[in-house]
Amino acid sequence: MDNTISSTIEMIKLQEQEKEAKLKEKREIEMTLVSLSRAVRDTLQHTEKLIKEENEILTKIHRMKAELEVARVRRDAFLAQLKAIQKELEKSRIKSDQGISKVWEMRSSLCDTVQKVSDACDVWALLVRPTCTDIPRIIKKTDFVEPKLVNEERLKNALEKRDSVRAERDRLLAEPDAGEEFVRIKNALRYSLEMTSNLQN
Repeated sequence: MDNTISSTIEMIKLQEQEKEAKLKEKREIEMTLVSLSRAVRDTLQHTEKLIKEENEILTKIHRMKAELEVARVRRDAFLAQLKAIQKELEKSRIKSDQGISKVWEMRSSLCDTVQKVSDACDVWALLVRPTCTDIPRIIKKTDFVEPKLVNEERLKNALEKRDSVRAERDRLLAEPDAGEEFVRIKNALRYSLEMTSNLQN
């Protein structure tokens, strides 16, 4: 009978130990499940955060791409405008050089004409601006040798031309000091050309 009681006690002890082992294993499993759940929850939160950051980064990338495209379009437009301006500047430079060359050619031609006219007749007094209006006019009279003409009418016309030329010269010499120099030079040049033409006739 004692053996039976001992066996029963041993069996009860084994059952208790088995229950404690199962409970311990159950608690460990539950703790593992809780840890796994916490890890999964943290992983999901971290994943959501990463997805949000990724979306923000993608949005920034798209915006930067759009801004880059706009900047590229503006750059191309600016370069095209710059090239057009450079072409216009080159055309203006060529036109300016041509204009300057033309002005110098006209100036050279005018100087040659004035030199030829001054060589043909004395116009220095007409080109010099009088310094004082009270200075008396000095008109250099040249000896006029009347050619022998068979036609009195031609002689009369020649004398009238001579008197007209001298009157014009006197008018130019008497031009006031306030007159513009360009007008004086033009009048002197016209007078010289007319006088040369009359002398040739």
